[in-house]
Amino acid sequence: MPPPLLTAYLEQSTDGKEVQIPIQPSSSCRFGREATNTIVLSDGLVSRFHAVLDCRGPGEYVLTDLGSRNGTLLNGSPIRRPTRLVHGDQIQIGPFIFVFNDSGCGGQQVPESAFSDTAAEISLEVITVLVVDIRGFTDWARRVHTDDVATFMSELFGEADTILGKNRAWAHKYIGDAVMAIWRHPRHGDLQVLQAALLSTVELFDALDRVNSRLQSPTPLRLGAGLNTGLAGLGNLGSDRSMDYTALGESVNKAFRLEAATRSVTCDILVGNRTYQWLAPSLQGGEFCEETVQLKGYEEAERAWSISVEHLRQVIHELSLITPESDN
Repeated sequence: MPPPLLTAYLEQSTDGKEVQIPIQPSSSCRFGREATNTIVLSDGLVSRFHAVLDCRGPGEYVLTDLGSRNGTLLNGSPIRRPTRLVHGDQIQIGPFIFVFNDSGCGGQQVPESAFSDTAAEISLEVITVLVVDIRGFTDWARRVHTDDVATFMSELFGEADTILGKNRAWAHKYIGDAVMAIWRHPRHGDLQVLQAALLSTVELFDALDRVNSRLQSPTPLRLGAGLNTGLAGLGNLGSDRSMDYTALGESVNKAFRLEAATRSVTCDILVGNRTYQWLAPSLQGGEFCEETVQLKGYEEAERAWSISVEHLRQVIHELSLITPESDN
């Protein structure tokens, strides 16, 4: 039996010459700095194992970022989930650019309508949301060179990624100079989940101090944090070409509003009332201060609880004395 005809390939411009890289049927083409990859890309902006292009069947080619540090761009936009390629798509990994060609489609780009939409699965769950934001960032960024801003944020977000991964955040994302992290509650008011969120909060404050020290910032920056627990819709939102795995709902919005209110209350951290009520039975008392805060978008003032970073360390210590068996 003759070998199957190759219909797809990547085109790359190297030293002014066009190079065609065939994509074998039912195979994977891996990109990265490591020598074991199919396409080795020797550049510091490329991760050791950066991305993979899978041929899953005739006319079905899927590109996946492998959790790379700098992301994989498809037609100029970062991909956040496995994404189906169409003829003419441009893939960028670090400084390297590839054009995807599929001769099986006759040189024509396959319309999105040719593929059936995947139904989005949204689940309603109890989550704890942490939002941390840099205070005075806009003013600081105006007075600092753009390269220094980029270096500072890269350092901080790199530390945040390690912290949230270690503390098993279900998802996290970076929004400008803010970080949002989400934990799911497998059980109602799970203290281990709350402890992970509180520990992440303290460690993110510590991370900012380290970055301030390493980069010798002339004006050390500070964080504010909002922590809230409640129901939210979880799932992938967007389209097959651009998807975002996230949480939506009033509980998420309130976490952002609580963080913003730390400026008016003049505290490090504001905790939503439900989060506090789940913590309170396990605390010795005195660490949190009750506040009545006016949150943006809320008609009536809300009950919240303020705490400093140092007092939060004590709360974490108290919770660490509780065994999983005693957690109700």
